[in-house]
Amino acid sequence: MLEEDGATDADHLVGEEPGSPARQPGGERAWTAAVMEPVRWVRMLCRELGATFVAGVVLVYGLSQGFAGSFFRVASDYYWKDVQRVQPATVQFLSVFFFVPWVLKPLWGVMTDVFPIHGYRRRPYFLFSGILGTVSATIVAMATGLPVSSAVLCFVGISTAVAIADVTIDACIAKNSVDKPALAPDMQSLCAFSSSLGALIGYATSGMFVHHLGAQGALGVMAIPPAAVVFLGFFIYELKTYQHNAKEKVLNKVSGAVKGMVRTIKYPVVWKPSLYMFLSLALSISTHEGQFYWYTNKTPPNPGFSQHLNLHGMHDPNMQPELQNVQKNESAVHISQLDPANEAIPAAQCILKCLYSKYIN
Repeated sequence: MLEEDGATDADHLVGEEPGSPARQPGGERAWTAAVMEPVRWVRMLCRELGATFVAGVVLVYGLSQGFAGSFFRVASDYYWKDVQRVQPATVQFLSVFFFVPWVLKPLWGVMTDVFPIHGYRRRPYFLFSGILGTVSATIVAMATGLPVSSAVLCFVGISTAVAIADVTIDACIAKNSVDKPALAPDMQSLCAFSSSLGALIGYATSGMFVHHLGAQGALGVMAIPPAAVVFLGFFIYELKTYQHNAKEKVLNKVSGAVKGMVRTIKYPVVWKPSLYMFLSLALSISTHEGQFYWYTNKTPPNPGFSQHLNLHGMHDPNMQPELQNVQKNESAVHISQLDPANEAIPAAQCILKCLYSKYIN
């Protein structure tokens, strides 16, 4: 028996380095390994692709595109409604200009590929996009009495900054995907995770900033992501290239890039899904601005109509028995009495409160 116990202990010690800490129990060890797995994954990406590249993906996709994109969507709606005081139809029309920089993404891509500045293809465009976004966000947040046309230009500048930074980091991702194709899925996972986490934080905090700083002051937060992109332009790793006869090479590269895009778009596997995505986006009807104005109005028409709903006027022979019992109550229930402090309480929530007060209380 003693020999068997000794053999078992020896088996547990196989593969352990001298002086290594004792192994934890199975469940706790598995939990620790699961927690540390993302950390080891990020460290692996930093080792294989470079720490500055990983930081660039997190900054552009997480902070500039994810956080700033969601934050901008909420803060800009309140800015047009409360500061500029324009109608929903006007906002819907002006929003078309905000998407123009994203339509021009192929142009930005060609510029980053064939127009190096002082031997660098990525750094100058990060710097340009960061400075453009910081200046645009600062102007729209600090200027008082800004005309609508000037505000549109500032918003277009913010959108252009995000689009250029997105194209530039995509070029870095494409290059690394060619050099190390085995890590291409990991890079896409890092992009998607950073963007989703940033968007979640942006949506979660935008309302707080708008409440405390106001719609115009909250847009000042939009200057932080592009300022971080400026720092990215200084520290991201990129080899400097030296070229002779630069003008001739640039013209040849532009011609080659255009011919390559034309040749690529002719493939059915490319133009068919592209046409579908274009038509689905171009022909889709959006009522976001109208709905936003409706449910944020303090005066009618707004969702406050539910406060004046009288349950005696909801008689329906097909109504559920619970609602019929509420309807037969000896006194009418005026929903506005349930929560006088709330000016826009939904009708469904009011009905649930009625049922709760009658059958549970």
